[in-house]
Amino acid sequence: MPLQNPMRKPRTASLLLSLGLVGSALLTTTSPAHASAPERLAYWDLGADLQGADSWNDHDLTFSSEPEWTFDRFLICDGSYRLNGTSYGSTADSVIDTTESFTAMTWVRLDSAAADQTVLSQAGTDSDLFDLSFSATDRAWSFSMPHNDRDDAHRHRAVSPEPVDEQVWYHLAAVYDRENREIRLYVDGAPVASSVLPGNRQFSAGPFVIGSSGDATATTTGHIDSARAYSGVVEEETITMLSSRRPTMPLDPDGSICDPDDPW
Repeated sequence: MPLQNPMRKPRTASLLLSLGLVGSALLTTTSPAHASAPERLAYWDLGADLQGADSWNDHDLTFSSEPEWTFDRFLICDGSYRLNGTSYGSTADSVIDTTESFTAMTWVRLDSAAADQTVLSQAGTDSDLFDLSFSATDRAWSFSMPHNDRDDAHRHRAVSPEPVDEQVWYHLAAVYDRENREIRLYVDGAPVASSVLPGNRQFSAGPFVIGSSGDATATTTGHIDSARAYSGVVEEETITMLSSRRPTMPLDPDGSICDPDDPW
């Protein structure tokens, strides 16, 4: 396969931001069962240009260590956040109201499937009040929420049925539908699993975390790009549209040339 010479990303995201296009997505009207249309809470581009800045509000990320930027799914240099198994980014305070309906989504590519890895989460007092993760035991994506904010609380899980491949970009979306008391997991735009979530949820006052659980134990080894958080239920049409933003043909990551000393 010929080398794909990737493009650099400097200034691209800031230009789109100035045009009001960064993180833009058509939010379709929710069904009558939902109290209100979803609202944009946070969008992190996670590239070298905007880094951990929130393009929608003021929930900027602080990184646990100096962030590394690498190629994204389009092989754009410095276009995604590279995590080494100990690094992660977190906000200063909570982003999502976990007592109400919400949607969280991102792109992720695992370098290893040897251990449990949390892609997105929001911390409570004693446990994560939601997490979007990879389960090494199931070799699957998992969206879970606990019955209450305790270490030993039962977690209600929606688990993808197909095994996860390493070195492959996936678009993941987690939806909590309070009106229907249900959590739903989408992989590459398709609904793949759901679970009933009885009772009322507790409010999460902890930070929103990208690449780790709230206690920094189940960290990700791989790449994360373009993370989003919404209040309310984002409709399937919008999730499918966002997941379609990928190359029209497979690209070979070994063909990327992302040398920081390369002047072009």
